[in-house]
Amino acid sequence: MKPEEIRCTCCAKLLFKLEPNALGGALEIKCPRCRAINILRPQQSPSPKRPDRTFEEASK
Repeated sequence: MKPEEIRCTCCAKLLFKLEPNALGGALEIKCPRCRAINILRPQQSPSPKRPDRTFEEASK
């Protein structure tokens, strides 16, 4: 797969290239051009459905 280009949200300067699933936690990077702080977090796919509650859980 092709690496994703991560750019500054203010001035669009290329900060780095990121391989898919390479980011394990939050990352904060300061742009060397405009000094803006860029915060990146790994994307999480939303769970498709909430789990059903059992009768015992509902009666508590």
